[in-house]
Amino acid sequence: MALSTGAIFQRALRLGRIMILAHLLVPEDFGLVAITMMVVVMLESVTDAGIRLSIIQNKEGTSPSYLNAAWWFQSARGLGLFLVAFILAPYIAVFYENPILTGLLRVSFLSILFNGLVSPRVHLLEREFRFGKWTLLSQVSALLGTLITIILAYYLRSVWAIVLGTVVERFLYCLMSYIFYPFRPRLKVDKNSISKLFKFAKGVFGLPVLNLISRQADIFILGKVVASAILGSYYLALQLAEQFSNFFSSVFFPVLLPSFSAMQENKSILKSALLSVNCGVATLGIPIVAFMAVNSHKILLVLYGSQYTNAELAFSILSLNVFARAQAAVLSQVYFGLGLPHLLRRQSLKRTALIATFMYPAARFAGLSGAAFVMLSANISMLIFQLYSLKGILRFKLIDFFGKWITGIGLGMLVLMPNVFLSVFKIDSLILQSVLSIGMMITVITFGFIKTFRQTTLQ
Repeated sequence: MALSTGAIFQRALRLGRIMILAHLLVPEDFGLVAITMMVVVMLESVTDAGIRLSIIQNKEGTSPSYLNAAWWFQSARGLGLFLVAFILAPYIAVFYENPILTGLLRVSFLSILFNGLVSPRVHLLEREFRFGKWTLLSQVSALLGTLITIILAYYLRSVWAIVLGTVVERFLYCLMSYIFYPFRPRLKVDKNSISKLFKFAKGVFGLPVLNLISRQADIFILGKVVASAILGSYYLALQLAEQFSNFFSSVFFPVLLPSFSAMQENKSILKSALLSVNCGVATLGIPIVAFMAVNSHKILLVLYGSQYTNAELAFSILSLNVFARAQAAVLSQVYFGLGLPHLLRRQSLKRTALIATFMYPAARFAGLSGAAFVMLSANISMLIFQLYSLKGILRFKLIDFFGKWITGIGLGMLVLMPNVFLSVFKIDSLILQSVLSIGMMITVITFGFIKTFRQTTLQ
């Protein structure tokens, strides 16, 4: 309950911030933000050692010696990465032929440093299912960060408002992690704990980079082949489309990994849990992405303004993409829970190869929609790769997995009925279509939520 409430609040907060900023700033600003945030995420992913995952998954993750080793590990990584990134900033700006990026990047890189200094005890909240406190910490920092960003945007009217607001938010999160969950590092580091951290890091090596490519390759390439204003439209469309996957991640991911890890010795129970989660994601997700895909133009127009509707086709494709990615992400948690990250790496490598092969020509000749289509195709392929490998481990058939989508598909078709009705009777009314579509959407999602809750309770 705490996760659901917190996720709804946080998603609403993020969406409200994006809507307000879209009217205070111009598309070019968001193009610069897209590149800046992409670079920050890219550099963090390249050296991601899976500290959070190791604390949750390892049996000794709660011990003071393990937490102390984890803190030194992540702090040294954060400081070293910040220094390297600070030096690389001018060269990245040259690559994108925009000198403004140098200053933006150097300030943004402070987020890397603050992320590395977060109290490791925060990760214990996920391990021990204390999601109320974990959600509160995220919400408070997000709320303060949002207020600061909007105030800065109102007075500065430039990209610096988002960059500074993001850095302040990460600083506040880091600071409050010590206020609410104190941790005092010790100079003496346990060699056995460090050894286990390195072993886990070796197991996940390469996965963050591959996942990064699956999420950021479109921004990386589009930043070179389209104007900043066009990239800004794509970036805002992407942020809106990802609201579903972000909500899902906030609610379910903190629960899935520790739960799947606890079931790793009983594959029959793990299989049932996976199929149950798959059913819930499909029942709620398919109607949502159907609604966004069909009403892309009107959604962008109402929420952002007419200057961003040039990304409507890309937004429709991205809406479908986030559902495929959400399903693939669930399967990824199973692989981590089973301690099989090497298998996941192989599948991610195949997805990366597809993106690397087709992204540039697609973005170069088909623009925003071409880039979005490559991402969709790659994530559907990833889902298929994962299923073929996992069905042999957990002993289920593909029909068992996709059969759980039937209710979601039916609800998705109901969501489309207002559009079909208005099209047949040739009624062109934005207000009427909005009322009917939103009303049907609320009805369908409510039904889907009740059905999913009942199924979960019965199990």
